[in-house]
Amino acid sequence: MAKAVRKFGELGQAPVEGGDAAARVLGDRFESVRKGAVAGKEKMDALPSGSGEREVGTVMGEVWPGVVAAVNGAPFEGAEVTQAMRDAGGPACGVVIGWPR
Repeated sequence: MAKAVRKFGELGQAPVEGGDAAARVLGDRFESVRKGAVAGKEKMDALPSGSGEREVGTVMGEVWPGVVAAVNGAPFEGAEVTQAMRDAGGPACGVVIGWPR
């Protein structure tokens, strides 16, 4: 996730209308997911030695739904996909889950 956030920040100017705004929205979303995953790892690391499934499950129940919803629920929500972006998409966009058509 950190690499994806960094890569969004390294993108140059978009060659199509709306691309810069979409990259910002998606970069912010990835950063939010990254922060949630880091917080979850910190909670897991803070569990006492010998913690069992119940304790681990409690942490996972707090963290995992947010990660799944952000990534799988509607990953492009809030990022306007312009016609120019659709036209430039090419066949690779067919493998992106949730790519707005």
